Amino acid sequence: MARPRGSSGARARVVHEGAHVGSSVGMTYDKGRDAITMLDKAVMSVAPETPEDPRVDITSGSAYFARADHYVRYERGFTLVSGGRTLSSALATAYLTEDSARVETLEMRGQSRITGVGTGAGALRSMDADDINLEFAGDGRTLASATLASAKPGQASLELAADGGARRIVGQWIDVRFGQDGSTVSGLTCASRCRSRSPAPRQSRRGRSRRRR
Repeated sequence: MARPRGSSGARARVVHEGAHVGSSVGMTYDKGRDAITMLDKAVMSVAPETPEDPRVDITSGSAYFARADHYVRYERGFTLVSGGRTLSSALATAYLTEDSARVETLEMRGQSRITGVGTGAGALRSMDADDINLEFAGDGRTLASATLASAKPGQASLELAADGGARRIVGQWIDVRFGQDGSTVSGLTCASRCRSRSPAPRQSRRGRSRRRR
């Protein structure tokens, strides 16, 4: 990772191994810890590895890059947008591979929400909870699993795409496993006052016409 360029009061820019580019209003570098602090209005982007991969854009109030320890902490609001997928939470910590090139796990804390995961039947549409932990496949982009947890029952939820609408599952703790596409649910465990709501069956035109009489 290159050292930041810019004064503590101006927008500084830093480049990490060519693929990661970041800027913020004010930036400091700790040589002893090999760490960079993006003080305010942090903006990050990750270039796609292949033409098929979407670009990743991240914004947060501030960010801390611990290069030697292979993690990035985002504070004062975290938003990640990649294609049609959006992740947001009050703060987040991304744990990276040894070469810091890919994300292995992401811990989202406070008002955590994920949308745009998938669209096909059985695919996950969205997740909401106080806290969400994500585990990624080897490419650092494909979801392998997610764990949702909230302080009170009924505050962790997810929506699955289904014929005629969406199936909603609510609980206090939910663990989800994904197939190879990173969106289709292959396994699900829910704990503490769990409930599921499926879409209402569609009525035929004939049935609706009879009700009008």
